[in-house]
Amino acid sequence: LTNLLVHPGTMSPAFNQGTTSYKVEVPSDTTEVTISATAQSSKATVSVSGGKDLKTGENNAKVVVTAENGSVTVYNITIIRGEEEKEIIKVNGTDNTIDETFVDDKIPEGFVREKITYNEKEYEALKHEKGDLHLVSLQNDTTGAVFYIYNEVTQEFYNFIQVQISTGKNIIPLPCTKAMQTK
Repeated sequence: LTNLLVHPGTMSPAFNQGTTSYKVEVPSDTTEVTISATAQSSKATVSVSGGKDLKTGENNAKVVVTAENGSVTVYNITIIRGEEEKEIIKVNGTDNTIDETFVDDKIPEGFVREKITYNEKEYEALKHEKGDLHLVSLQNDTTGAVFYIYNEVTQEFYNFIQVQISTGKNIIPLPCTKAMQTK
C-alpha cells in the first residue's frame, strides 16, 4: 500500500508500508468508518472488510492486498469506539442512569416496549397498552434497576407502584401534579 486512511479517526501509528497493525479511536456516537487504501501497483487488488456497525469497545477491520504474483499482505485495524457517557438523572436525591437492558419477563403487566426521548436522545422504555403512561428503567448502586413513571413533557420521573387487585386488574397510583391539586 502507498496509503491507508480511516475516517473519522486518526491511525496510530501513522501509516507506514512495513506496519500491518493499527489502532483508531472514534467517538461514542460513531457507528461506521470509511477505510481507504491505495495499492502500490495498479495490478494488485485491495479488499476492505469491517468498519461498519461499530459496537462500543474494540472492533476489527482488515485490508487485504493481493499482489499480481499472488502474495497477500493483511493490514489489521482495531477500531475502538468510546463508551457513551451515561447521563445522570437525580430522583429522590439518588443518582441514576437509564437502563435499557431490561428483559421481557421484568416488564410489568399491561406495558409494551416503546422508545422515549429524554434530553434529545432516544431510549428503550415502556408504554402502557391503554394510555400514554411511560415507564423508564433507572439504575443506581443502591437499588439496581427499577421502573419509574416518566413524564415526557416535563422530563420528570416518579416512583412507580403497581398493585394487583385481582387477576388481570391492577391499580397504578399516579403522581399528583400541581395542576391536579385543589385549594
